[in-house]
Amino acid sequence: MEDLLTAHPDANVVLGENDSMVLGAMKALEAQGKTDVLALAAADGQKEALALIKEGKYGATGLNDPDLVARTAVDIGLKAVKGELGADTPKLELTTPAVITKENVDQFYRADAVF
Repeated sequence: MEDLLTAHPDANVVLGENDSMVLGAMKALEAQGKTDVLALAAADGQKEALALIKEGKYGATGLNDPDLVARTAVDIGLKAVKGELGADTPKLELTTPAVITKENVDQFYRADAVF
């Protein structure tokens, strides 16, 4: 990020693959005193990112809740053990996607979340 800021000092948006990348980029921005850059992540919904969204310091992130993914997998596994999966059972089960912004962050933020 430091090299990118040197090459493009007028950058005003950071888009990362996940929250960890963007949170790291934000540290580099902070070290250079840049407070006017919009930070966005494609995925994760990491607790630290959600806290910053609540504060208005992070633009948005995509939901990838490990708790929800695990619960979905366990539910499918239990159905398989009980013999409840039929030929019409989809081979792929997706969790519902969501873009987490300041307008809806309270719906997703859990202070006690591990991730």
